[in-house]
Amino acid sequence: MGEKRSRCLDCELECRFKGKNSYRKIEDLDKVPEGCGYRKEVQLTWEELSRSIRQSRQAIEAIAEASRRYQQETKTVAEWWSNLSKVGRAALLPIIESYSGLQPYLESLRNATKLVATSTPMYFPSKDLLVLEAPIKVPKKSVARKFTERLNACPKGKAGWLEFQDLCKEILVHLFVPPLVRPFEKSRTVSGLHIRDLIFDIPYSAGRFWGYIRDKFDSLALVVECKNYSSRIKGNQIVISSKYLGKNRLGRFSIVFSRLGPAESATKEMKRLWTEDDKLVLCLMDDHLIKMLELKERKKKPEIVIDKAMHEFFRVLE
Repeated sequence: MGEKRSRCLDCELECRFKGKNSYRKIEDLDKVPEGCGYRKEVQLTWEELSRSIRQSRQAIEAIAEASRRYQQETKTVAEWWSNLSKVGRAALLPIIESYSGLQPYLESLRNATKLVATSTPMYFPSKDLLVLEAPIKVPKKSVARKFTERLNACPKGKAGWLEFQDLCKEILVHLFVPPLVRPFEKSRTVSGLHIRDLIFDIPYSAGRFWGYIRDKFDSLALVVECKNYSSRIKGNQIVISSKYLGKNRLGRFSIVFSRLGPAESATKEMKRLWTEDDKLVLCLMDDHLIKMLELKERKKKPEIVIDKAMHEFFRVLE
């Protein structure tokens, strides 16, 4: 591709920029004639940007209004229902389709929360991430310390493969169950190793961070794979880890826990899966697990670690 050519080279208007192959700054617009093509281009761009901003504001206001309506309607129904006697409820229950009656409001709320989640890069505000910058001290006999010692002692490679998988499962159950449901396992064999994929269902009642994950990635479950390789994981292993993902499958989000993190080929594959297939395979390491354990021990939110890792991945793509 050739160098971008300024209109000033061929412009017939008489001004100080005539014949120059460079683009002017916005503040220079008052120094050009009315017929300047660059002035028109900037004005059209600004008008389009202003229109987009107005449309976005209107969409946000519509979402807020739908949310207020839903809250008011559900509050009214709840108050009315609570005021009925047990006899009255028993008589009305067979003829009232309460869920179907609320369905339009529920559907509006689902659509609104999904729209907000997909357009928001992070769940936690920046100030909440400050907790990750300072070291966290945990008692020597704490659950977090015991898990950390076991993790550090677990040998990398084939010898510690099953131990690492079991340990990751115990840690994740300790961190996130509830609100997530205890995992079920799917086993497979790769290169003679017995690999178990952990699948944590995300119930619809789960709110806050996991509700955000469910809405942002259409996720019915959190899919986790634990790789105890003694070297960095490669791109083809990321592809294998994405096998459960898809809009009409378990969702578009999974986590791979490895001891040494991703190689360059794995990072490239992670970027390709997101930009081309809309699937996010997030790679986390021992340090991430330890930090989440420390946060849990101090009654902080361990999900902050996952949220920050996602944001760092998206920021690299910009």
